[in-house]
Amino acid sequence: MEEPERKSMLHFVESNRASDICRLIYCAKTNESSDHVLKAFSLAAKEYSSEAVTGLLLVYPQYLVHLIEAPEEEIFQLCRYLFVKCSPFTGRTKCFPAQVEAGGRFFNKWYGRKASEYNFTQEKQPPNDNLEDNFEIASTTYKRTLLNLYQFYRELRLLSDKNHKLMVERLESLNEDGHRLLACSATMEFILNSRWGQSVQELTDHFLNPVSVDPNTAWPIPKITLPRVDFQKIDGMKNELKRSSTS
Repeated sequence: MEEPERKSMLHFVESNRASDICRLIYCAKTNESSDHVLKAFSLAAKEYSSEAVTGLLLVYPQYLVHLIEAPEEEIFQLCRYLFVKCSPFTGRTKCFPAQVEAGGRFFNKWYGRKASEYNFTQEKQPPNDNLEDNFEIASTTYKRTLLNLYQFYRELRLLSDKNHKLMVERLESLNEDGHRLLACSATMEFILNSRWGQSVQELTDHFLNPVSVDPNTAWPIPKITLPRVDFQKIDGMKNELKRSSTS
């Protein structure tokens, strides 16, 4: 009988760490050129220097989209650090609904790249012009954008599993070609200017400085202002993408 593989306590901790991973995606208006913004964020991420943080920053000419993967506390500590270091380069921010206990990572480290908007000339462009800023439309826009982002990240992960070099080349190509799953500028403009949702600073402050609520005075129930997303649907895309990649 073959002797079972011996595993250390460190191995056990490492193998179970995926359950602690959370994901936060936010977008921000940029006040400087893509090169300056990317340089500032890359330097700040290097200075923060935490192996617990992975993700992808995409910097467009007028806005950025940033995925952070890390334990919950680490995410908001990084957000606070970035807010201090990079606030001169960004304007209004909006957070997408965070995913807790993500069960794994899309990326093996933190990446930062420039990106351009995808040319929808040959395809049906999502309707974004003159949208009314009500909760239903905002929720639908948030959900569609987030689902597409997660599908985009999963495609990169599957590509990296097959050939990491090709994944890096795909990231480099975003500066010229963009990607069909990434939101157009009109969608991002709507999200950033919408009255619904929370800014990075608001979400970070609420997490790092929680406010105790007296149940005797917590009435009326506050109005819901955060768009909801079904993460079970997002997780379900994993098997679908795996099936399509093997067919």
